[in-house]
Formats: sequence, structure tokens, C-alpha cells
Amino acid sequence: MKKKITDLLDTLPIEILDEIESYHIPKRMKRKSKILIAVAIVVVLLAGCSAYVISEMPYRFQKYFQNSSNELVNKLYIDTTEYVEYENYRLAVEGIISDKNSKKLVLTVTATSESAKENFTDTCPSPIIITGGSNSSVESSMSTDNKYKKEFYYDIKTTNTECSAILYEGYNNIFDLYTQDFTDEINVIMEELEKKEKYSYSEIFEMATKQAIEEKVGKILSFSIASKDDDEISLELSDHNTADSLVISKIIFTKMGLSIYGNGLKKEEFDTGETEYGINLIDIEPSVIIILDDGSDILLLRGTMGYEAEGIPLSGTKRSVEASSAGDFNHYIHFSEPIDLEHIVKIKVNNIEYIIMK
Repeated sequence: MKKKITDLLDTLPIEILDEIESYHIPKRMKRKSKILIAVAIVVVLLAGCSAYVISEMPYRFQKYFQNSSNELVNKLYIDTTEYVEYENYRLAVEGIISDKNSKKLVLTVTATSESAKENFTDTCPSPIIITGGSNSSVESSMSTDNKYKKEFYYDIKTTNTECSAILYEGYNNIFDLYTQDFTDEINVIMEELEKKEKYSYSEIFEMATKQAIEEKVGKILSFSIASKDDDEISLELSDHNTADSLVISKIIFTKMGLSIYGNGLKKEEFDTGETEYGINLIDIEPSVIIILDDGSDILLLRGTMGYEAEGIPLSGTKRSVEASSAGDFNHYIHFSEPIDLEHIVKIKVNNIEYIIMK
């Protein structure tokens, strides 16, 4: 059935309708007025779609994007409504924010049976993420619109493009599953995968765990967390060493955070004549300030290396560290709100200024 352009008006939010009413059509153009109104609607929708999406996002995401441009929101936000039904609960993903290295997820658990609704606040199971990555933060809160629905917020440091989650009552994370209930199944599958495929141990463990869970639990919520663009700024550094044998060699900036790369291998001499090497990952960070094309600057890290900057940094407390036995490390730091890399013209690290070439 064909729909008239006026039918669209009934579906638009009030703020967009108000903006459409501000368009003035001269009397001499009455014959073209219907076309102009249609064009006006399209223009307003294109210009205001991000604001409309933000108002529909989970509350935590609304706060995260509160100072962001429409263009930046469109680059990072993924609107999705994937879900699976279990005997007593529904597990759903209701929003994703994604760049190359970091993901923010909102998963919800809703009680669907009378037994699950009894004492739901205390008995609601937590979703288990079974996709590789560093979970630097997991928070939960009851939904404001449904007393039998709970929201779970995840900050994950990962470059993966696919994510999977399950509900398994009595367990809250993948390591509990491995050590308590799936050990034998996972080990058998890992042995088979090691014979056939050439993957790293972590990749084989993840694949085996997912396969074992799929065979035993039956239902897995799988969804894409691929970023819409892979923009980054890679900054090679010099003269950022410390007296504690910690070397910072590179910082990579993405829209949602930054990664500090370096080496923290520390040599220790003992009275016995023995020498021991350990990874030195004490809390040492450079001060980092970005300068934008409008002349303003944003403090990302205050620093702890003698070049401390004043102010409240955009970096939050959500962090993760990956390190090798050789001392190489990657220290990832989430931003409390996203930044638009396209507007960065200079980056100052420990008072050394780097010009960003476009």
C-alpha cells in the first residue's frame, strides 16, 4: 500500500516537527510547496537524525555522547536489537559504540516467566561475554521502564569484529565456566583444533569455549561489533624514558581511547650475585594534550613523569594493560567521551609538541 508524505509526519519526534514548521514557503511557489515540504523533511531528518538516535539510546550512552557532533555519533554508534530467548529470560543487545580498539555494549536481561520474576533483583543472572578482549569495566543497573529488566554496561578493549554472549545461571564469567563446568569439553575440542588449525592459544581457547558452550547451552547471542571506520593517529615518540627503565615509544589515538606502547623490562641485581628481570609496569604515564584546529586544547592525561598538566583529564579510570615476558606493554586508556580525530592539528606529550600531518 502506498503511503503519503504526510504519513511520515506522524512518526517524527516533536523537535523535528518544530523545525519543519520553521520552513517558510512563499505564496508564488504554492504549486511546488508539496515538493518543498518533502525536501524540508528529508533535510531535517538528515541533519537531526543523530540527535533523535541519541534520545533513544540507553542513558549511559546519552551521557557519553552529550558533547559530540552528529557526525561523530554516526561514526561510532551501532543500533541493534539482537536477542535470544531462554527458558526464563531474554538476553538482548540494545546498543553498541565501537571504534578500532574499543567497544561499549549495553546488554539486557529480562525475566519472561513468573518464577524468574520472583526476587528478580537478586536472582537475575549476568550475561557472560565469550569473545576475546579485556573487560576493563562491567556495571549493571535496573531498567527504569521495566522492573523485570536489568541493564549491563561493558567497556571492552578488543579489535574483534564479532561478539557473543550467553546466560548460564549460577555463573558470571567465562573463566568460571572453564574451571568449574566446561573443563573436559573445552580441552577435548582444543586438542582437535590444535591438530587441524594454526591459531594462537588464546584464539583456540576462545573457539573451543564457544563450541563447547554452543553444544551444552544451545543458545548463543552473536552480533557484530565491527567499527564503521578505523581512523587512528599513530605518534612515534622520542626521549620519553624514565629512571625506572620504562620506555614509552608510541601512542596510538582512536576516537574512544589511546594506547601507550613501550617496554618496562627491569633488571635487578641481588646480593647473591643473581640477576633477575621483571616487568616494570608502575603507574607512569606521560602528560598528553591535544590541540584542535579551532585553537582549543583538551587534556587527555595529566602525566606522572615530571611534566604534570593542570586540569581534569578526559581519560577515565577504565584501563587495561597487556604485557609480554620481554617487558613490552600496551597500556590502553578509555576516554570519558569520544574525540574527533579529524580536528587534531597538534599533540603535546611531556611538553614536546608534535604536528599532525593530514
